[in-house]
Amino acid sequence: MQELMTGKAEKRIAQRPGVDLDVLVQNLPGNVVRRVRHPDGRYSYSFLSQGLKEIFGIDPDAITVREAVDFSWIPEEDRAAFVEALEASARDLSTLDLENRVASEDGQVRWVRSIGKPRRLADGTVIWDGLALDVTEKHAAEEALRAALLRAEEADAAKSKFLAAASHDLRQPLQAMRFYLSAVADAPERLPQHLGRLEACLDSMETLLSALLDISKLDAGVVTVRPQALELRSLLETLARETAPDAGVAITVQGPRYPCVGDPTLLASVLRNLMDNAVKYGDGKSVTVRIKPIASGCCILVADRGIGIAADQQDAIFEPFVQLGNVARDRSLGLGLGLAIAQRVTRLLDGRLSLRSRLRQGTVFLLTLPWPRQEAENAVEPRQFTPAQRPLAGCRIWVLEDDKEVANSLVALLQLWGLKVDLAQGMQELDALVQASAPPDVLIADYRLASRRTGAEAIAELRRQLGLSLPAILLTGESDPGHLDQARAGGYRLLHKPVKAARLRALLSHLLTETTS
Repeated sequence: MQELMTGKAEKRIAQRPGVDLDVLVQNLPGNVVRRVRHPDGRYSYSFLSQGLKEIFGIDPDAITVREAVDFSWIPEEDRAAFVEALEASARDLSTLDLENRVASEDGQVRWVRSIGKPRRLADGTVIWDGLALDVTEKHAAEEALRAALLRAEEADAAKSKFLAAASHDLRQPLQAMRFYLSAVADAPERLPQHLGRLEACLDSMETLLSALLDISKLDAGVVTVRPQALELRSLLETLARETAPDAGVAITVQGPRYPCVGDPTLLASVLRNLMDNAVKYGDGKSVTVRIKPIASGCCILVADRGIGIAADQQDAIFEPFVQLGNVARDRSLGLGLGLAIAQRVTRLLDGRLSLRSRLRQGTVFLLTLPWPRQEAENAVEPRQFTPAQRPLAGCRIWVLEDDKEVANSLVALLQLWGLKVDLAQGMQELDALVQASAPPDVLIADYRLASRRTGAEAIAELRRQLGLSLPAILLTGESDPGHLDQARAGGYRLLHKPVKAARLRALLSHLLTETTS
């Protein structure tokens, strides 16, 4: 211990009553160090406290007995920088303060901060008295912060890229519509030939807006999983029937009946996307969908024999707006959002979406779900909507809509179909209709009304006033899953804006047929 102290300072401390230098040194945090650089360039340690062993797992006695050390406990990639710092401190007698890694005898690596104040003896020997502190936790925190910052920067870059692509894809059909409308304005007789193109532009914008809203809700964490009894094979067969007729591709569903509990709406959105991709990029003949029970639940495989995906591109296809083979951004080939949505929904379902693919040999998407098989097959086949063929002419419709443009366009459309339409642009006007007119055959109401009222409340109030279960359709621009539950409980139908005219007409025909039967 006498090596630690020199001159008057040593004598003053040693003479103080109650001061035990050995206890003091051994209880200091970290490791107390006396490091020596000899005139011939050798390094050695004349003192190391027990903190070296307690913190870093290195026996101090095994080092202090050596006439020279090579700092072998410092990883090779850090060693040169450590020695260079020592040499610089020895030259100008500047305080040593640096951090490096230390490998213990059991192979663990920790970060160390070495602090030492040098002094030079008459013969050229340089001695550092100081501490070696364990800063592993600090480095771990800094690394976590750097990783978080990197993720934030990547997310910001991805967001910018996403918004740029979304802005481009939204502006394209809007620009096309303006050109078509200008052409019609200059030559009204050409309106019929441009109507189909205008509708295609609207369809493109509707598809993109719906997809963007889906991604926004999923990223915001506002989508709620609503599990219920379902039978996977029945759901797959229904989706196959919906997908195959449009493409002329045979979709074969294989595997056992698999009753379980899950969210059929969210699951259907994932499976529909996978089937659509298989049809689009397959061989144009067949797609196979198979249920495979596994120990943790089940796996649904969607396989095609198409163009396949290169190994270095298989991760990229789950990024928004990525479409392999569609550099020209042809919207008829899709928007590149389907798989991004499917992956987000899969995570929400606690599942995993992966793929196996080889170029020119096809692709298999694997949707793994932690849904164990249920004992009873109590799932219900998803209901199929088959519009009836009842003529609409002469039927009476009430429309509750407070947006002037939407109200006028909806009334004009209904009147073209031969319906008798009464418009109420608020609750007061609806009350006036109740007092002045006979009940309508169907009520069409917007969900979000003025004065914080909703169309659902209006339907309930109107039914109470009329004393009958009036058929009703609720139009909503929101996609809250709770609205669908509210519609089921209230016994009315829900359509999400923008609503296609054909869908509205089919639903009206269906409701009017149910009413008369």
